Amino acid sequence: MTAIPSETGSYFLINPSIHRAFLDGQAARLTDEKNVVRLIALLILVSLPFIGIYGGQLAQWAALQRGGAQVNATVYDPYTGRAGGGTTYHVRYEYVVDGEIYRRDESISGGFYRQLLREGALPVRYLTSNPAISGLIGETTDAARAIVPLALCGSAVFVGIGALGTGLIRGRQLGRGELLRGELLSARLERHRLYIRYRFTSPSGKVIEKVKMAPRSDLGGIPLPPPGTPIRILYRNDHIYEAL
Repeated sequence: MTAIPSETGSYFLINPSIHRAFLDGQAARLTDEKNVVRLIALLILVSLPFIGIYGGQLAQWAALQRGGAQVNATVYDPYTGRAGGGTTYHVRYEYVVDGEIYRRDESISGGFYRQLLREGALPVRYLTSNPAISGLIGETTDAARAIVPLALCGSAVFVGIGALGTGLIRGRQLGRGELLRGELLSARLERHRLYIRYRFTSPSGKVIEKVKMAPRSDLGGIPLPPPGTPIRILYRNDHIYEAL
């Protein structure tokens, strides 16, 4: 593809910091594929510790449901705390398995806390293969609560990788597109963000009108291009295109 003049010449570049190298023939694609791959790898690496922590807690809870044994524990310290402007409830308890004492400290709900104060009874389920691992019966344990953050973390990773992958595929498709002429319909600058409305006619004869935003901290105090200013459109089809 041939290079075109910058915004000081025939065409206005909406985001020159990203698109100039492509238009000048210095970049084969709009998307820097190496950076996208790095971002995906970074996202996975950052999420792995959280998935490991919450996944381990969830696995512990599932193991207790499958193969746990029940014992009555002794409550020796129900207590409250403060976090996020609200009250948190906790209980320290101990139970005996085969003559050995095990102690735990768990977060509990306010209702369960008040029930403890009234009744004092605390049935506990523990793993027969490892009695140090236990959970409260009749209460959502810390391990069971891991379901929500684990689901959120997994969803965030899935959505993030999906968005990056979609951008990568779209960039490759655009790299095989053609340059078309478009025109600005309006332009405004708000807090270093350039908002434009533009239109162009596709090879099939369809008139396409869209709105786009691009960060432009360099335009403060500079007159914006008037309606009718020509721009470049990188066009693959009527669904995949980019105003440059």
